[in-house]
Amino acid sequence: MSAHSKIEWTDRSDWNPVRGCTRVSPGCGGPGDHGGCYAEGMAARFSKPGMWGHGFAEMQGGKPRWTGKVSLIEQMLLKPLSWKKPCKVFANSTSDFFHESLSDSDRDKILTVMALCPHLTFQVLTKRPERALEYFRGIENEQRIMGESPHYAPHRFDGLACQFTQSPCASGFMEDVPWPLPNVWLGASVERQEEANERIPLLIQTPAAIRFLSCEPMLGLIDLKKIRSRDWLMPGETETEAFSVRLNGKRAIDWVICGGESGPRARPMHPEWARSLRDQCAAARVPFFFKQWGEWLPGEANNGQFDDRQMHAYRRCDNYSYDWPNAKFVENFGTHTDNFSGDLTTRRVGKLAAGRMLDCAEYSEFPIELAKAEAA
Repeated sequence: MSAHSKIEWTDRSDWNPVRGCTRVSPGCGGPGDHGGCYAEGMAARFSKPGMWGHGFAEMQGGKPRWTGKVSLIEQMLLKPLSWKKPCKVFANSTSDFFHESLSDSDRDKILTVMALCPHLTFQVLTKRPERALEYFRGIENEQRIMGESPHYAPHRFDGLACQFTQSPCASGFMEDVPWPLPNVWLGASVERQEEANERIPLLIQTPAAIRFLSCEPMLGLIDLKKIRSRDWLMPGETETEAFSVRLNGKRAIDWVICGGESGPRARPMHPEWARSLRDQCAAARVPFFFKQWGEWLPGEANNGQFDDRQMHAYRRCDNYSYDWPNAKFVENFGTHTDNFSGDLTTRRVGKLAAGRMLDCAEYSEFPIELAKAEAA
């Protein structure tokens, strides 16, 4: 982990050319006292006039809330052009590039900066994969209309490249850049089966060099074998399970991140949810990264030592799911067939103390490393 980021799966998370967001799913937090977005909390803390969060978030009833304002911050846009050392960059870690309030011209500027920095690997994560698909399909459609290859997008970004570099030599630069950009990884946040069912097929349809899932905060069991390919089959293809299928000779999903929730209103993560995802990745030979337990540590991972003031009991966690938008755990008997353990008690110890060991092992796999191993 770099000094530029406290996020374990990236090197830098300090390029945030977009400010503001809105809640769109359970992972963002709910109307009650559970959960909450760390970026929303940060923006609310710095929301006084003159501070970077002013106008984008505020405190409402003692709780941080986005105001709905979303803007491209032009003075932050070119920051990566000064970074010379190759590294992984979690792009826009405090907002969403595909928010409804951003225009395609805003996204064009962001993507042009990424193209101008081929030595950097940009990790882009969204809760709006439907808008990502619409954007990238729109670029390809423009090329088809002009009679050009759909795998390149030169004309749309050339003018911006010249403008950003202040050099006429950038003219034609994009013509030599492969499409989709090889240094851009596109990911979707999926916290429960509901979000997985909706978002993964959209992600698979979107052009990207690397596609990944961020199952954080994990709020329920996710069975990737239930993600069917019927929603995105190409003509002549047979229906199969989306997770293991290969498109154009490569995986549909290249990487999976898993983690529990952190923050003052964090919800616990059942260990069987994490184990199930890990085992699914192992079976499909997909890199798996266990980021953290979050604020809560399961009793079995802490030798059963608890503080009564810091306990949260699950009763038959396999029969519980997180209810959105009512913001509470509810009984949901019969929804899972897995034979999980019975009562489980977790202890709130904080993110640092809870750590990121899953069954006495650390999982820090990345997609390129596995690709190299498979080629060997």
